[in-house]
Amino acid sequence: MKTIIKFPKEKIQIVNQIQEAIINQDYPKIIAMKQMIIDKASELIDTDALAMLYEAHFQLRLFDDIIDITIKLQEQEIEGFGLAFYTIASYIALDEIYLAESFIRKYRLLQTNEIKYYYGKEEANYSHLLGLVVEDYEEVVLCLLMVNYVYDVLRELGTEILENKKILIIRFFDLINITFELGYDDFIIEELKSVMKIIFQIEV
Repeated sequence: MKTIIKFPKEKIQIVNQIQEAIINQDYPKIIAMKQMIIDKASELIDTDALAMLYEAHFQLRLFDDIIDITIKLQEQEIEGFGLAFYTIASYIALDEIYLAESFIRKYRLLQTNEIKYYYGKEEANYSHLLGLVVEDYEEVVLCLLMVNYVYDVLRELGTEILENKKILIIRFFDLINITFELGYDDFIIEELKSVMKIIFQIEV
């Protein structure tokens, strides 16, 4: 006999409210629920609630708030590849490429030997990611593509101080072109285009 897992009624109601708001693109409604979602994060971790909270903030370009949410979730020892993806993208949008690298170094999920194989400070491993077999493939790959992007930019910058977004934009275009040339799934490429449009406010 199969075990039937029943979510608490309140949990279902919260997730349904967020999903409805996402469908209607009512991002302010989700943002208004932010503290409640953070407070109940450990109960909601097996749902899409946290990802949708990040998406709502990202769509409205509330990048500082995304970073703040990540810090609060880390205090609860909650991490995720999708959450890391939005956080790294937020640092990039704020021209904080060095803080993005610092975040990567401190994010436990990105520091396991298995995951570090797919990115490196010396050379990007974009092709290696194509062979990755893992649960939640798309969000893991998107996150690791962003990690590789950060190190690509840092290798070019060296010790120079970043004064504008020119190099960030050029390298992001390169990232999209690389994923296209290597044959990444259309979803991955379109998601990168969507992110680029939001963080740099340009059409792709």
